[in-house]
Amino acid sequence: MTDVQQLIPQEHIQQADLVAEFIQASRRLIGFWADDVARGTSTADWISIHRFVEATGDENPLYLDAYYGAGSAHGTMLAPPTFVLAVHVPESTGAFEEKPYGLLSFLTSMDLTWWDHIRLADRIRSDLRITNVDWGPSWRNRSTAQVISEAGYFRENNSSIGQAHGTVTLYPIQRGKERFIDREIYSYSQAEIQDLMEKLDNEPPRRGSIPRYWEEVSIGERLPTLIKGPLTLSDLITWVVAESKPVKLGNLIHKDLLQRSGMTRTNPATNWPFWDSQQAREDLHSCSDAGFPAPYGRGAMRVALAGQLITHWMSDDAFLRRLSVDLPQPFIYGDTLTLTGKVRDMFMQTMAGYRYNAVEIEIIGYNQMDEVILEGSALVFLPRYGEPVHVPLPILSATH
Repeated sequence: MTDVQQLIPQEHIQQADLVAEFIQASRRLIGFWADDVARGTSTADWISIHRFVEATGDENPLYLDAYYGAGSAHGTMLAPPTFVLAVHVPESTGAFEEKPYGLLSFLTSMDLTWWDHIRLADRIRSDLRITNVDWGPSWRNRSTAQVISEAGYFRENNSSIGQAHGTVTLYPIQRGKERFIDREIYSYSQAEIQDLMEKLDNEPPRRGSIPRYWEEVSIGERLPTLIKGPLTLSDLITWVVAESKPVKLGNLIHKDLLQRSGMTRTNPATNWPFWDSQQAREDLHSCSDAGFPAPYGRGAMRVALAGQLITHWMSDDAFLRRLSVDLPQPFIYGDTLTLTGKVRDMFMQTMAGYRYNAVEIEIIGYNQMDEVILEGSALVFLPRYGEPVHVPLPILSATH
């Protein structure tokens, strides 16, 4: 053993070996279908859209009211652009399920691109592949791993709706022995409660049916603030429903876990030896096993909330072209998410002879302790006077 190795705790060396083994096992899956991520809905029907919108607290009638949608420029009700996350979330964990690697997995970034709107009754198919597996950033002087997967979303006629790339970071942690987040559930003071109530009560309405024209926007312009929280258990469960993934219970989950040893843990609250370790994110009594003081929200939920910030601002006649989000820290029970944005750039993009008036927006989201738990950017195509946004977009390389 070298002098450097003697300075590193033995459990950290063992964890690094497991991370290396995980990366090697996961690299064998590159290019193949990511079967570890369950598919959600295959139809943008009213109930699926409604459940998704309800989970984000969005009240836009373009996504809720078929009559309103029929009277819009689209001629039909739409689903929010981020509804693709109810179809398939690009959050593969590679070989995570194969054996107990001692890792915690979190969706830490996502990049989505759209070519068309999602319309009521669209039938959507998806594919999801692992595209890369590599070492991640150092965490507490330990090695991490990252799995990148890519999802494509298509209609029945094979026309493309969009695609998404997701990065899942896997952290080596001594489950049940150390904290991933070293704090307790946040308790709000009376002053904080009053301030939050005033902000929620005076939140600006969405832009809606009033077009936001490109000529009206300026660089440096700030978007209205969007506040979500404090996060409750109901919020977490409602999002699980919004993702539309099948949920196995009872004997079905027991049989499933017998085939997926990497997912199986002994429940620290009940001592039941066949417990899905991923359920810690919604389990108030067992989340301490994952190093959390309370349940924590899924990363895709925050991506959808960032999308809502943009669609609230841009109006019904605009088009969300791209959304890129990083999730540097978890969003846990009791926390509040404040989302803000600012216009960073404006330019013209030309694709297949069509001119698009692009606005690039910088996004940041922080919790009640001013910790950044979301940051990213969006690209929006806005109409000009007498010049609507042409969709679907041509699937070609763009120049500007």
